[in-house]
Amino acid sequence: MSPLSIFLLNVRNAQEAANSLESEGFSVRIGRAITKPDQWYTEEELIGISRETDAIMITGSHPITRNVMESSDRLFTIAKTGAGADAIDDAAATDLGILLTNTPVFENGMAVAEGTVARILSLAVRLKEDDAKLRRGEWRDSQHFFMRGKTVGIIGLGHIGSHVARLLEPLGVKIIATNRHGARGIAELLNVQLVNLNTLLTNSDFVTIHCPATPETRKMLGLDQLLLMKRTAFLINTARGSIVDETALYNVLKDGRIAGAAIDVFEKEPLNMDSPLLDLSISDRVLLTSHTSGAIPEAREASRLTQMKNCIAA
Repeated sequence: MSPLSIFLLNVRNAQEAANSLESEGFSVRIGRAITKPDQWYTEEELIGISRETDAIMITGSHPITRNVMESSDRLFTIAKTGAGADAIDDAAATDLGILLTNTPVFENGMAVAEGTVARILSLAVRLKEDDAKLRRGEWRDSQHFFMRGKTVGIIGLGHIGSHVARLLEPLGVKIIATNRHGARGIAELLNVQLVNLNTLLTNSDFVTIHCPATPETRKMLGLDQLLLMKRTAFLINTARGSIVDETALYNVLKDGRIAGAAIDVFEKEPLNMDSPLLDLSISDRVLLTSHTSGAIPEAREASRLTQMKNCIAA
Protein backbone atom coordinates (compact mmCIF):
# COMPACT_ATOMS: atom_id res chain seq x y z
CA MET A 1 0.00 0.00 0.00
CA SER A 2 1.44 3.37 -1.02
CA PRO A 3 1.86 6.03 1.70
CA LEU A 4 -0.77 8.72 2.17
CA SER A 5 0.04 11.89 0.23
CA ILE A 6 0.09 15.42 1.68
CA PHE A 7 0.38 18.59 -0.42
CA LEU A 8 1.88 21.65 1.28
CA LEU A 9 0.27 24.80 -0.14
CA ASN A 10 2.18 27.95 0.86
CA VAL A 11 3.17 26.35 4.17
CA ARG A 12 5.83 28.21 6.14
CA ASN A 13 9.08 26.32 6.72
CA ALA A 14 7.79 23.88 4.14
CA GLN A 15 10.93 21.74 3.94
CA GLU A 16 11.07 21.35 7.71
CA ALA A 17 7.40 20.35 7.73
CA ALA A 18 7.98 17.93 4.86
CA ASN A 19 10.88 16.29 6.70
CA SER A 20 8.74 15.81 9.81
CA LEU A 21 5.82 14.39 7.84
CA GLU A 22 8.02 12.07 5.81
CA SER A 23 9.49 10.73 9.04
CA GLU A 24 5.91 9.79 9.99
CA GLY A 25 5.59 7.77 6.79
CA PHE A 26 3.75 10.23 4.55
CA SER A 27 4.52 11.15 0.95
CA VAL A 28 4.88 14.95 0.71
CA ARG A 29 4.82 17.44 -2.15
CA ILE A 30 5.76 21.08 -1.64
CA GLY A 31 3.88 23.68 -3.66
CA ARG A 32 5.11 27.08 -4.71
CA ALA A 33 5.00 30.12 -2.42
CA ILE A 34 2.02 32.35 -3.24
CA THR A 35 3.10 35.77 -2.06
CA LYS A 36 1.72 37.68 -5.07
CA PRO A 37 -1.62 37.44 -6.90
CA ASP A 38 -0.01 36.13 -10.10
CA GLN A 39 1.57 33.24 -8.14
CA TRP A 40 -1.71 31.88 -6.77
CA TYR A 41 -2.92 28.52 -7.99
CA THR A 42 -5.77 28.54 -10.45
CA GLU A 43 -8.81 26.43 -9.73
CA GLU A 44 -7.74 24.09 -12.53
CA GLU A 45 -4.32 23.61 -10.94
CA LEU A 46 -5.89 22.88 -7.56
CA ILE A 47 -8.25 20.35 -9.14
CA GLY A 48 -5.23 18.52 -10.53
CA ILE A 49 -3.53 18.62 -7.13
CA SER A 50 -6.63 17.41 -5.26
CA ARG A 51 -6.92 14.38 -7.54
CA GLU A 52 -3.41 13.28 -6.59
CA THR A 53 -3.36 13.92 -2.84
CA ASP A 54 -5.09 12.73 0.32
CA ALA A 55 -4.55 15.87 2.37
CA ILE A 56 -3.79 19.55 1.79
CA MET A 57 -2.00 21.69 4.36
CA ILE A 58 -2.52 25.37 3.59
CA THR A 59 -1.37 28.69 5.01
CA GLY A 60 -3.12 31.94 4.10
CA SER A 61 -6.44 32.76 2.48
CA HIS A 62 -6.12 30.92 -0.84
CA PRO A 63 -9.62 29.71 -1.82
CA ILE A 64 -10.43 26.01 -1.96
CA THR A 65 -13.72 25.74 -3.82
CA ARG A 66 -16.44 23.11 -4.06
CA ASN A 67 -15.25 22.32 -7.59
CA VAL A 68 -11.78 21.49 -6.26
CA MET A 69 -13.17 19.19 -3.59
CA GLU A 70 -15.77 17.51 -5.80
CA SER A 71 -13.16 16.73 -8.45
CA SER A 72 -11.23 14.39 -6.15
CA ASP A 73 -12.13 10.98 -4.81
CA ARG A 74 -8.96 10.98 -2.66
CA LEU A 75 -8.94 14.24 -0.75
CA PHE A 76 -10.22 13.71 2.78
CA THR A 77 -8.74 16.49 4.90
CA ILE A 78 -7.69 20.13 4.58
CA ALA A 79 -5.56 21.46 7.44
CA LYS A 80 -5.41 25.26 7.58
CA THR A 81 -3.51 27.65 9.82
CA GLY A 82 -5.35 30.42 11.65
CA ALA A 83 -8.77 30.61 13.25
CA GLY A 84 -10.71 31.65 10.15
CA ALA A 85 -11.37 29.24 7.30
CA ASP A 86 -13.73 31.44 5.28
CA ALA A 87 -11.70 31.04 2.07
CA ILE A 88 -12.51 27.32 2.09
CA ASP A 89 -16.02 26.19 1.19
CA ASP A 90 -16.83 24.54 4.51
CA ALA A 91 -20.36 23.64 3.40
CA ALA A 92 -18.90 21.68 0.50
CA ALA A 93 -16.38 20.01 2.80
CA THR A 94 -19.23 18.94 5.10
CA ASP A 95 -21.31 17.63 2.19
CA LEU A 96 -18.36 15.63 0.85
CA GLY A 97 -17.14 14.32 4.20
CA ILE A 98 -13.84 16.22 4.00
CA LEU A 99 -12.44 17.09 7.42
CA LEU A 100 -11.51 20.78 7.73
CA THR A 101 -9.22 21.78 10.61
CA ASN A 102 -7.90 25.14 11.79
CA THR A 103 -5.46 26.46 14.41
CA PRO A 104 -7.01 29.06 16.73
CA VAL A 105 -3.88 29.07 18.92
CA PHE A 106 -3.62 31.28 21.99
CA GLU A 107 -0.50 33.07 20.73
CA ASN A 108 -2.18 34.18 17.51
CA GLY A 109 -5.23 35.64 19.23
CA MET A 110 -3.11 37.56 21.71
CA ALA A 111 -0.88 38.89 18.93
CA VAL A 112 -3.89 40.14 16.96
CA ALA A 113 -5.24 41.90 20.06
CA GLU A 114 -1.88 43.55 20.77
CA GLY A 115 -1.54 44.52 17.11
CA THR A 116 -5.00 46.06 17.22
CA VAL A 117 -4.15 48.22 20.22
CA ALA A 118 -0.90 49.27 18.53
CA ARG A 119 -2.92 50.42 15.52
CA ILE A 120 -5.41 52.30 17.68
CA LEU A 121 -2.60 54.18 19.41
CA SER A 122 -0.78 54.83 16.13
CA LEU A 123 -3.93 56.42 14.73
CA ALA A 124 -4.58 58.36 17.94
CA VAL A 125 -1.16 60.01 17.92
CA ARG A 126 -1.17 60.21 14.11
CA LEU A 127 2.22 58.54 13.72
CA LYS A 128 1.96 57.98 9.98
CA GLU A 129 0.62 61.48 9.32
CA ASP A 130 3.35 63.12 11.42
CA ASP A 131 6.02 61.00 9.71
CA ALA A 132 4.75 62.10 6.28
CA LYS A 133 4.62 65.76 7.34
CA LEU A 134 8.17 65.68 8.67
CA ARG A 135 9.41 64.14 5.42
CA ARG A 136 7.73 67.06 3.59
CA GLY A 137 9.60 69.55 5.76
CA GLU A 138 6.69 70.40 8.08
CA TRP A 139 7.28 70.70 11.84
CA ARG A 140 4.94 70.33 14.81
CA ASP A 141 1.66 70.73 12.96
CA SER A 142 -0.40 67.89 14.39
CA GLN A 143 -3.61 67.19 16.30
CA HIS A 144 -3.18 64.18 18.56
CA PHE A 145 -5.93 62.26 20.33
CA PHE A 146 -5.90 61.96 24.12
CA MET A 147 -7.19 58.45 24.74
CA ARG A 148 -8.64 58.98 28.22
CA GLY A 149 -12.37 59.55 27.98
CA LYS A 150 -12.64 58.40 24.36
CA THR A 151 -15.01 55.61 23.33
CA VAL A 152 -13.78 52.43 21.67
CA GLY A 153 -16.38 50.24 19.96
CA ILE A 154 -15.53 46.55 19.64
CA ILE A 155 -17.46 44.56 17.05
CA GLY A 156 -17.20 40.99 18.34
CA LEU A 157 -16.43 40.41 22.02
CA GLY A 158 -14.95 36.93 21.64
CA HIS A 159 -11.45 35.68 22.36
CA ILE A 160 -9.64 38.53 20.58
CA GLY A 161 -12.16 41.31 21.17
CA SER A 162 -12.27 40.67 24.91
CA HIS A 163 -8.49 40.77 25.13
CA VAL A 164 -8.49 44.09 23.26
CA ALA A 165 -10.85 45.38 25.97
CA ARG A 166 -8.49 44.17 28.72
CA LEU A 167 -5.50 45.86 27.11
CA LEU A 168 -7.35 49.15 26.64
CA GLU A 169 -8.80 49.35 30.16
CA PRO A 170 -5.74 51.07 31.76
CA LEU A 171 -5.99 53.89 29.21
CA GLY A 172 -9.20 55.17 30.76
CA VAL A 173 -11.37 54.70 27.69
CA LYS A 174 -15.05 53.84 27.62
CA ILE A 175 -15.59 50.53 25.87
CA ILE A 176 -18.81 49.53 24.14
CA ALA A 177 -19.31 46.36 22.14
CA THR A 178 -21.69 44.40 19.99
CA ASN A 179 -21.72 40.63 19.83
CA ARG A 180 -23.93 38.32 17.78
CA HIS A 181 -24.39 35.76 20.53
CA GLY A 182 -24.76 37.88 23.63
CA ALA A 183 -21.67 37.77 25.92
CA ARG A 184 -23.31 39.60 28.80
CA GLY A 185 -21.19 37.75 31.35
CA ILE A 186 -17.84 38.69 29.82
CA ALA A 187 -19.09 42.23 29.15
CA GLU A 188 -19.95 42.74 32.82
CA LEU A 189 -16.62 41.27 33.89
CA LEU A 190 -14.74 43.69 31.60
CA ASN A 191 -16.98 46.69 32.36
CA VAL A 192 -18.06 46.79 28.72
CA GLN A 193 -21.48 48.09 27.68
CA LEU A 194 -23.26 45.95 25.07
CA VAL A 195 -25.07 47.98 22.39
CA ASN A 196 -26.42 47.40 18.89
CA LEU A 197 -24.24 48.02 15.84
CA ASN A 198 -25.72 51.38 14.84
CA THR A 199 -25.30 52.74 18.38
CA LEU A 200 -21.70 51.53 18.43
CA LEU A 201 -20.87 53.17 15.10
CA THR A 202 -22.54 56.44 16.05
CA ASN A 203 -20.84 56.85 19.42
CA SER A 204 -17.34 55.42 18.98
CA ASP A 205 -14.12 57.34 18.44
CA PHE A 206 -12.44 54.09 17.39
CA VAL A 207 -14.28 51.13 15.83
CA THR A 208 -12.37 47.85 15.82
CA ILE A 209 -13.62 44.65 14.17
CA HIS A 210 -13.19 41.20 15.73
CA CYS A 211 -16.07 39.10 14.42
CA PRO A 212 -15.70 36.12 12.05
CA ALA A 213 -16.35 36.22 8.33
CA THR A 214 -19.72 34.58 7.64
CA PRO A 215 -22.47 35.15 5.08
CA GLU A 216 -24.20 37.31 7.72
CA THR A 217 -21.16 39.54 8.31
CA ARG A 218 -20.18 39.94 4.66
CA LYS A 219 -19.96 43.71 3.94
CA MET A 220 -21.65 44.31 7.29
CA LEU A 221 -20.01 47.74 7.23
CA GLY A 222 -21.18 49.27 3.99
CA LEU A 223 -21.63 52.90 3.03
CA ASP A 224 -24.73 53.45 5.17
CA GLN A 225 -23.01 52.03 8.24
CA LEU A 226 -19.73 53.89 7.72
CA LEU A 227 -21.60 57.18 7.36
CA LEU A 228 -22.92 56.69 10.88
CA MET A 229 -19.38 57.11 12.23
CA LYS A 230 -18.11 60.43 13.52
CA ARG A 231 -16.02 62.49 11.14
CA THR A 232 -13.28 62.32 13.79
CA ALA A 233 -13.50 58.53 14.20
CA PHE A 234 -11.13 55.79 13.04
CA LEU A 235 -11.82 52.27 11.76
CA ILE A 236 -9.52 49.33 12.54
CA ASN A 237 -9.95 45.96 10.85
CA THR A 238 -7.70 43.05 11.85
CA ALA A 239 -10.46 40.43 11.40
CA ARG A 240 -11.46 39.69 7.79
CA GLY A 241 -11.57 41.94 4.74
CA SER A 242 -14.98 40.77 3.56
CA ILE A 243 -16.66 42.39 6.58
CA VAL A 244 -16.01 45.91 5.23
CA ASP A 245 -17.09 47.23 1.83
CA GLU A 246 -13.70 48.47 0.62
CA THR A 247 -15.14 50.79 -2.03
CA ALA A 248 -17.39 52.42 0.55
CA LEU A 249 -14.46 52.73 2.95
CA TYR A 250 -12.37 54.45 0.30
CA ASN A 251 -15.18 56.89 -0.47
CA VAL A 252 -15.71 57.93 3.16
CA LEU A 253 -11.96 58.35 3.62
CA LYS A 254 -11.61 60.37 0.41
CA ASP A 255 -14.53 62.62 1.36
CA GLY A 256 -13.26 63.13 4.92
CA ARG A 257 -16.33 61.48 6.43
CA ILE A 258 -14.08 59.54 8.85
CA ALA A 259 -10.65 60.55 10.10
CA GLY A 260 -8.67 57.48 9.15
CA ALA A 261 -8.29 53.72 9.18
CA ALA A 262 -5.89 50.89 9.89
CA ILE A 263 -6.57 47.87 7.69
CA ASP A 264 -4.69 44.58 7.98
CA VAL A 265 -7.07 42.34 6.02
CA PHE A 266 -8.63 42.65 2.58
CA GLU A 267 -11.39 41.04 0.57
CA LYS A 268 -8.83 39.78 -1.95
CA GLU A 269 -5.41 38.86 -0.63
CA PRO A 270 -2.71 39.68 -1.51
CA LEU A 271 -4.04 43.21 -2.06
CA ASN A 272 -4.15 44.17 -5.73
CA MET A 273 -1.93 47.15 -6.45
CA ASP A 274 -4.81 48.93 -8.19
CA SER A 275 -6.88 48.96 -4.99
CA PRO A 276 -8.36 52.40 -4.26
CA LEU A 277 -7.12 52.03 -0.68
CA LEU A 278 -3.61 52.64 -2.05
CA ASP A 279 -4.65 56.05 -3.38
CA LEU A 280 -1.94 58.53 -2.39
CA SER A 281 -4.54 61.20 -1.59
CA ILE A 282 -5.57 59.26 1.55
CA SER A 283 -2.23 57.63 2.36
CA ASP A 284 -1.37 59.93 5.29
CA ARG A 285 -4.49 58.81 7.15
CA VAL A 286 -4.50 55.10 6.32
CA LEU A 287 -2.29 52.36 7.76
CA LEU A 288 -2.22 49.29 5.50
CA THR A 289 -0.51 46.04 6.47
CA SER A 290 -0.44 42.63 4.81
CA HIS A 291 -2.50 40.45 7.20
CA THR A 292 0.35 40.51 9.71
CA SER A 293 -1.36 41.49 12.96
CA GLY A 294 -1.01 37.97 14.34
CA ALA A 295 2.20 37.06 12.54
CA ILE A 296 4.61 36.98 15.46
CA PRO A 297 7.17 34.13 15.46
CA GLU A 298 5.63 32.47 18.53
CA ALA A 299 2.17 32.43 16.93
CA ARG A 300 3.47 31.17 13.61
CA GLU A 301 5.37 28.32 15.24
CA ALA A 302 2.46 27.31 17.47
CA SER A 303 0.11 27.43 14.49
CA ARG A 304 2.49 25.44 12.28
CA LEU A 305 2.89 22.68 14.85
CA THR A 306 -0.85 22.53 15.50
CA GLN A 307 -1.57 22.37 11.77
CA MET A 308 0.79 19.43 11.36
CA LYS A 309 -0.66 17.62 14.36
CA ASN A 310 -4.17 18.19 12.99
CA CYS A 311 -3.20 16.74 9.63
CA ILE A 312 -1.52 13.69 11.15
CA ALA A 313 -4.45 13.11 13.50
CA ALA A 314 -6.90 13.28 10.60
